[in-house]
Amino acid sequence: MLSNQMLSGIPEVDQGTDAKIKNIISTEDSKARLLAEQQNKNKDSETSFVPTNRTVIYVQQN
Repeated sequence: MLSNQMLSGIPEVDQGTDAKIKNIISTEDSKARLLAEQQNKNKDSETSFVPTNRTVIYVQQN
């Protein structure tokens, strides 16, 4: 409640269209960079992964 009262006294300042567009572009660039890093990380981990046939491990021997 106290923080709500404090925030109500702070006026909102209009940044202008240029600043808003610049922030959107910056956000989209950051998202694209993080997505590319994650995809590269996944590619590296796939090459080191050795697939195994797990059904062979659990086959019941009679």
